[in-house]
Amino acid sequence: MPEMNEVREARIEIGQVCEPGDVAAHILLAVAGPQTTADVVTGRAASIPCLDEYVEGLRAAGYQDPLKAAGEALRRWHARAEQLKPASSLREQMAEIGAHYLVPEDAAWPARLLDLGLSQPYGLWVRTGSRGAGTARDARTALAACEVSLAVVGTREATQYGLEITHRIAARCRDTGVTVISGGAIGIDGRAHASALERDAAAGRRGMSTVAVLAGGIDRFYPASHHRLFEDILAGGALISEATPGGAPTRWRFLQRNRLIAALSGAVVVVEARVRSGALSTANHALTIGRDVGAVPGNITSELSAGCHALLQTTASAVIAEPDDALRLLKRPDGSYIPEGIGPSPMPNARGIARARVTDGMTEKQLAVYEATPVRRPVDVARIARWAGLSADEALGVLADFDLRGYVRRAEGKWVRTR
Repeated sequence: MPEMNEVREARIEIGQVCEPGDVAAHILLAVAGPQTTADVVTGRAASIPCLDEYVEGLRAAGYQDPLKAAGEALRRWHARAEQLKPASSLREQMAEIGAHYLVPEDAAWPARLLDLGLSQPYGLWVRTGSRGAGTARDARTALAACEVSLAVVGTREATQYGLEITHRIAARCRDTGVTVISGGAIGIDGRAHASALERDAAAGRRGMSTVAVLAGGIDRFYPASHHRLFEDILAGGALISEATPGGAPTRWRFLQRNRLIAALSGAVVVVEARVRSGALSTANHALTIGRDVGAVPGNITSELSAGCHALLQTTASAVIAEPDDALRLLKRPDGSYIPEGIGPSPMPNARGIARARVTDGMTEKQLAVYEATPVRRPVDVARIARWAGLSADEALGVLADFDLRGYVRRAEGKWVRTR
């Protein structure tokens, strides 16, 4: 498919030049498409096509001076384009190790990633198979396996308690056909992957039992101490990364990676975490895009459980008191549980510690305004109304009510969500 190859290679170039979550790049993609966007960000195009539409898109996203923002973006992109690697060569090199690049235009692209909005990845490198045996079909199978999945995340400083609970949850996932997603790190992440694979080997089965989402390039095993684990994952699961091959796993990329774990998964469970940790970053991303989150309670004197307790106290996260509680987070739209054989919790109120969701009980109009209001950059009523499909007066009435409830705040005539 020559056309799809062109799309893939265009998006590979975009991913090299533009950082994840680059709003200006995503708006250009929406306006001009992958091939033209690649020409613009790499400097091959002399100007931005559809400039008026692009400027309007930037203005709608909250840029007060969209022309200035466009100019700054071009300078940023062109500076990075000097280090551009040929996309076709990258594809060939990665295919030799069983890695293939999938894009939003692929039929296998997970619909859940659309929940990230302007933070959706430009594409994903998916690596499968031992000794470079993974095919493009295997890569598509790996993404499909994320449809029924649970993210199990936590601290690198895991206690024996945390490791044991992680093992039990991951083993139960494998027993019920749920793919375990995590970040490949030392501690909770590593145990989650390993336990899913142990159950796989013990049962004599093969399949996508676990997926590791990496912060660095798909060709770099990090941490190095998990080299053997990553090889095992390739034999019974997959590695996924949005980073350009060869890319170093910087702190920024770890934080960006967390949003992918949250978006790919059906729900997120935090086993152990400090109050300030990457695992809580993953949980917060999940809550923002509407994923259910669970937290394992621990020793109240342990800093490694303080993050879990904070989730239970301040969000609608569920108490994970047994492995099946984690699986109960995975529900169909009709409320039935996805894993077979999972019944309701014997606890009458498994979320008793947690607060109700902000959106519980909202009318359709309220929900539309709530979802149309950004969580970071304030925007005016007109934009919120347009995104919500309402009149400005209707949107303003809902926003005023939300302001009294503390759901939003007004900043210089514009509105932003607080919860």
